[in-house]
Amino acid sequence: MEPRTFNTEIPGYVIYVRDGDKAQGSWARVFIYAQQRDGSTRVVTARSGRIDSSREKSELVLSDAVAMKIPSAGSTEHNYVLSD
Repeated sequence: MEPRTFNTEIPGYVIYVRDGDKAQGSWARVFIYAQQRDGSTRVVTARSGRIDSSREKSELVLSDAVAMKIPSAGSTEHNYVLSD
């Protein structure tokens, strides 16, 4: 991830990393926007993060993260959900 740019390489996600260390592959002040299949939106913020990779898969690792689900405009759901 390039710090201070919006990244859309992962389909369905927009990731913004405010600060980072490219040599170590670590990020600071992370913002993630994801449109869900049900039409809702998931927003995640984290103090820090990185991508751990192995031969078969990659995993997004976040620290001090907070996630919020925002219902779709046509949803009858009226509550916002915050989760760790």
